[in-house]
Amino acid sequence: MINAITNYIVALFQKDELVNTITFKDNEVVDIEKENVLPLVSIRFTNRSEDPDNELYVYNYKIGIYQQRDTRKVVQPSKLMEDTNWIDNLAECESIANNFVNYIERIEIDENINIDSLSDLLPVSNYASSNLDGFSFDYGLSYPNTGYCGC
Repeated sequence: MINAITNYIVALFQKDELVNTITFKDNEVVDIEKENVLPLVSIRFTNRSEDPDNELYVYNYKIGIYQQRDTRKVVQPSKLMEDTNWIDNLAECESIANNFVNYIERIEIDENINIDSLSDLLPVSNYASSNLDGFSFDYGLSYPNTGYCGC
């Protein structure tokens, strides 16, 4: 089932016209290769838990959504960060996160996949000193436990 859930997540981000690169990693290091076209979505599987009361498996992931910060060299930099696109980056990454969550919660009602948990969007600034800004968040997707029953 983990394969189906992960493919489902990747397919949702592939549908989003704002997303250019999607990576799936087994560690917390985001793929910051120069060849990547940003914005970039980084997906990391963290664990699978169970909700026995509702007969569900919960697949937990960490998502990072990043965009490149552009800075202009100006004689007197703005105290309001007007010399960067930091707020624009956050707005674009927030839109990608909202599209993902809204699709599962509001549009994709025919699937048995539902959001079980969703953390706050945590802003990321200058990730790994590579001028990447955006958001990260954790979420869990639930799927009915319809495995083998020896009844």
